[in-house]
Amino acid sequence: MPIYDSGLECGTSHNYEICACAGTKCSAYSSPSVSGSTLDCPPATPTGFACDTPTETSLSCHWNAVSGSGITYNLNRTSPTTQSYSSLTSTSQVDSSLTCNTTYNYSLTACNVGGCSAVPATASATTSYCIPAVPTISVADTSSTSTTVTYNIPSGATRTVVERISPSNTWTQTSGTSFNDTGLTAGTQYCYRAKSCSTSDDASCSAYSGSTCVTLCTVHNISSSTLT
Repeated sequence: MPIYDSGLECGTSHNYEICACAGTKCSAYSSPSVSGSTLDCPPATPTGFACDTPTETSLSCHWNAVSGSGITYNLNRTSPTTQSYSSLTSTSQVDSSLTCNTTYNYSLTACNVGGCSAVPATASATTSYCIPAVPTISVADTSSTSTTVTYNIPSGATRTVVERISPSNTWTQTSGTSFNDTGLTAGTQYCYRAKSCSTSDDASCSAYSGSTCVTLCTVHNISSSTLT
């Protein structure tokens, strides 16, 4: 019949002998003895755990290797959505199909045949801003001293920033989809550019569009006597 030996330490070997008894008289102990080992202790908590190198839709998680044989790792995304990567043998994993400009939380354990780390390592990181498309921009002269600048707000953008880049007296327009630039000088070229942003942070902005220019007409006063 089986006899269970409990209260042992994990990862240790034990030798056993047995004898048969009748009352107080016992046989010699069995020879040879038998041995057995308890399962390895669960691994320590991994160190150096971090999730970084963000893109709009991915984060790269990495950690230091835990010593021992047969070590694997379980990486879990815990919020705001869940995802599990089980029985990993490497010390890194890219978590993809994420949402831009969102903070994600992770837990990590190391495992072997004896179980997994008692306390998981934790980390959090935020994906990059959503970068909208470069806006389109056009400009037309409405008089010899004014222009109308027209632009769009691409999908995913909350604002488009328009700048007059020449002459040197620049201005910035950050609302609407058109702007009348007045008080200009006839016969002068005016150039504009635009970028679109998904938040109020400039890091969320697209590249600038190419410059779009218009030269205002020059009005000459002439007397009616010169017309035929």
